[in-house]
Amino acid sequence: MQRIAAVGNRTAAFGVELLRFFSASYDKAEGMPEGPLHDPITVAIAIDRAVATVQRCHVDIETAGEFTAGATCVDLHDMLGKEPNADVALTLDVPAFWNLVTDAVAALA
Repeated sequence: MQRIAAVGNRTAAFGVELLRFFSASYDKAEGMPEGPLHDPITVAIAIDRAVATVQRCHVDIETAGEFTAGATCVDLHDMLGKEPNADVALTLDVPAFWNLVTDAVAALA
């Protein structure tokens, strides 16, 4: 948040406000004070595929399970032998990710 705030434009101020809100929400609900950044990471990968290690694999969403309804099931090891249908990010180049974010924020007013 400090790095984004240091950009000093209106977009940075709004971004910091959003990050604070989502961080507080995740901290309260899940005990995760910093919270995940699903959407920004997805966009970063779309912009620069090298920002993450991605594996093509089969993904299903469990919709009928009594205890797992809504769970995302990822077959990382092709144990089911089903056709890969999604790219799954496994690792993130954190410095490269934040460089993309701050560069984008700096490019906006």
